[in-house]
Amino acid sequence: MAKQVEKKPERKKNLAHIVLLALALLLPSTMWMVFGWTSCFLPLLVFFFINKYGWRYTNNHLVIAGPAALFLGYLFQSLELVFFSTALLPAGYAAAYAAQRGDLPWQAGLKAWLTLCLSFFLFFGILLINSEISFFQAVTASLHHGIDEALRQYRASDSLSAENFAMLEQTLEQVKAGAPLIMPAILGGILLLVSWVTLVLGNALLPKTGAAQPWPDYRCWCLPETLVWGLIISGVAAMIPGNMIRIAAINCVIIITILYSFQGLAILAFLLDKWNIPRLVRSLIYIMIILQSFGTVLLIVAGVADVWFDIRRIHSEQKNDTTDTE
Repeated sequence: MAKQVEKKPERKKNLAHIVLLALALLLPSTMWMVFGWTSCFLPLLVFFFINKYGWRYTNNHLVIAGPAALFLGYLFQSLELVFFSTALLPAGYAAAYAAQRGDLPWQAGLKAWLTLCLSFFLFFGILLINSEISFFQAVTASLHHGIDEALRQYRASDSLSAENFAMLEQTLEQVKAGAPLIMPAILGGILLLVSWVTLVLGNALLPKTGAAQPWPDYRCWCLPETLVWGLIISGVAAMIPGNMIRIAAINCVIIITILYSFQGLAILAFLLDKWNIPRLVRSLIYIMIILQSFGTVLLIVAGVADVWFDIRRIHSEQKNDTTDTE
C-alpha cells in the first residue's frame, strides 16, 4: 500500500515535467509575437533539469515531450517554430556538461554559446536550403521590410511634423545601411545573452530547490584576463582602413564589450552585496543601470577596469591561495 502511494506522486511529478517540457517547446510557436521570447529560456530549463534530476531523467522526459510538441505543432501548422525551439536545447546540454566537468563559468558560457550558434545556423541553413538567398540576406531583408513598414505607418498617421519625420527617416535609413554590417555581432550578442541567462539563473535557482550549485555566486564571476588583449587588438584593427578587416574588428569589439558588460554587472552585484543594499533598492538600481545606455557604458568600463584594478580583489585572493598551496 505504501509503495502504491509513493508511486502515485512520482507518476504525477513525471507527467507534470513532461507537460512542462512539451509546453515550453510548443508555447513560442502558438503566438510567436507574444510568446516567442520564452524560447530563450529553453536552454535554462534543460540545464536545470539535468543538474536537478540527472541526465537519464531529462532525456527520458524529452523523448516523450519532444515528439508530443512536434505533433501538436504539426496540428497547429507551426512545425517550423517547434523545430526552432528544439534547436535551442543542445545549448542547455552543453552548459550542464561543462558544469559537471568543473569548468569555470566563462568556459561553460563559451561552450553553450558556440553550441547555440551552431544549432542556430544549422537550423536556418536547413530551413533556407532551397532558397536563393543566404541567412544574413534573409535577416537583412526582414529588417529593411520592418523599417520601411514603420516609415509607411508614420507617414500615413501624420503624428509627426514634417521636420521630425525627416529626422526619423534619416536615422532609420542610416540603420538600414549600418545594421547589416554588424549583423553578426547583433545575432551573436543575442545568443550570448541567452547563454548568460542560462548560467546565471540556473546557478541561482538550483540551490533554492535543494540541488548543488555548480559555481560560486554570480558576483564572484570573472572573465579571463587575456580577453582584454582581444578588445585592444580588435579596437586597433577597427581603425585600420579596409572594409573586411574593419567590419570584422567592429563586430569583435561589440561581442567583447557585451562580455565585459556582464562582468560589470557582476561587479555591481558584488558592491551592492558588500554595502548591504536592500533587495528592493538593488532591483531599482539594476533596472536603471540596464535600461539606460549610459549605465551600460559604466558596466563595460567597470568590467574592463577590473582587469587592472581588481575591484573585487578576486585575483589577489586566487594568487594568495596558489601561494599557500605551494
